[in-house]
Amino acid sequence: MRLPQILPGQSIDFAQPWKHLPPFEIGTVHLEVSDDSVSPAVTSTAAVSLTLIPWLTVLVVLLIASVVIAGYVIWRRRKVPQPVRHDSLKAAAR
Repeated sequence: MRLPQILPGQSIDFAQPWKHLPPFEIGTVHLEVSDDSVSPAVTSTAAVSLTLIPWLTVLVVLLIASVVIAGYVIWRRRKVPQPVRHDSLKAAAR
């Protein structure tokens, strides 16, 4: 990619498409820009932290986990009989 001439102290913003972007990534992106038109060649580097999280996938996983946990709790409550209170037995005996 050819960039315009940049003088010392100047900065520019540019965009470059990222092919094969990973769906989940935590790491650092390193950028190196070189100018070979001068002698000796000038190189500038930069790095930035990157966190890519597929929020829709995380939401679906949490939703499925919640349904499984709720189903298990309901199944356990049906399987284990509720304890009988002694007050209701005394009232029934009278």
